Amino acid sequence: MTERLHTPWTHKLIVSPLGMLLDTRLFEWIKDRSLPREFRMARTGAAAAATVGEDDGAFLDALGVAPDALDAAVRDRLPAARADFAADWQARAEAIDAWEAAFWGDADVDSDERVAREEARRAASERCITPSGTLGFLAREDAVPPVQCDVPTPVATFETWGDALADPTGLYAAPETLPPVERSHAVPGPAGPEYLVRFDAPSPRMDDTVYARVFEPEGAADAALPTFIYGSGLGMAYDQIRYWPEEDYMGRPLAAGGYRVVLIESPWHGRRVAPGRFSGEPYLATAPVGLFMLYAAQAQETARLIGWAREQGAPVVGVGAWGRQPRRHRRAARGRLERKLARSATPRRRLPRRQLHAHRRGRAAEHHHASTGRRCRRRGRRVDAGAAPQAAPAARSAHHAGPAVRACGRRAGAA
Repeated sequence: MTERLHTPWTHKLIVSPLGMLLDTRLFEWIKDRSLPREFRMARTGAAAAATVGEDDGAFLDALGVAPDALDAAVRDRLPAARADFAADWQARAEAIDAWEAAFWGDADVDSDERVAREEARRAASERCITPSGTLGFLAREDAVPPVQCDVPTPVATFETWGDALADPTGLYAAPETLPPVERSHAVPGPAGPEYLVRFDAPSPRMDDTVYARVFEPEGAADAALPTFIYGSGLGMAYDQIRYWPEEDYMGRPLAAGGYRVVLIESPWHGRRVAPGRFSGEPYLATAPVGLFMLYAAQAQETARLIGWAREQGAPVVGVGAWGRQPRRHRRAARGRLERKLARSATPRRRLPRRQLHAHRRGRAAEHHHASTGRRCRRRGRRVDAGAAPQAAPAARSAHHAGPAVRACGRRAGAA
């Protein structure tokens, strides 16, 4: 029997009836309070990765902490903890090398071995991205900054970006040439084959490679599938960790329903992380410049992926993004997304029983939000039921995504 990637137990717990215990104001409050500690943990991992082989002074400097800001007991723990992290970092490098050979190389690797290397790579990367087992004690230290800020001055910002601010269409314009897209070997996932695509960043401000993970239905090779391109939230590590919520909430469920889902890695996130920074940190650390740099680059990258989806024969392409919402809102959003894509593309695959039940629960949750809103308005109050990511036909999504998306859509159509 062919091995497949497994759905993480964390996700199974969240979508189970027990997961409703996490959908409470108390849990939201606890989670909000833990964010600085989580950022410190990620900041510690980034600094440790950037200073492997160097002394503790270099590590603390990369961390942004003065040596005398930490207690002597904490400083005494650093040498052994950093040695353990260095061992994890070496194991990560070896796992990535083996993974690269299996997914991008010409080596004769069977499907079961690809599954094993994918799971090994994720586990090894997670130990370094969130090194709670080695350097976790530093996350409790208030002296460690959650974000290493490098905010430009207003004068420098306007001097550098004045032209772009005066003409935003130039900032978001499509590249003159579309970079070629390379596809990796596939690995069997819970819903169907999963693979990666990559291409050179089309933005002149990003000198790296863009990656996106693609999810497709079982047995749909070379089929013209409706396609949804999806952007993740701030700070996500993507498939560098074992549990990636967008993968299990969006990618795999929609693939099981007959759709192709493309989850793009944003600039400075995932494999594209900047040296000495954790995933997404420059977006916050260099605001406001980091904000429109990321948005401008990802608009062009999304445009390229729309063109790629059209080249694969997609009859409709939707674009969406992650928003922080309660679990019940996400279920309703997924139900609306399925219905919208189903109206836009035919023929449509029949949903498996498990996915059909989730689809019906989404419809029930959506009806609940609508009736709640009516009741509150009758009482003289108004509530916001929460924004939900919507997929749209290519023409409409291209219109809202800007000139880069529109131009690339036209080029792909002409091709």
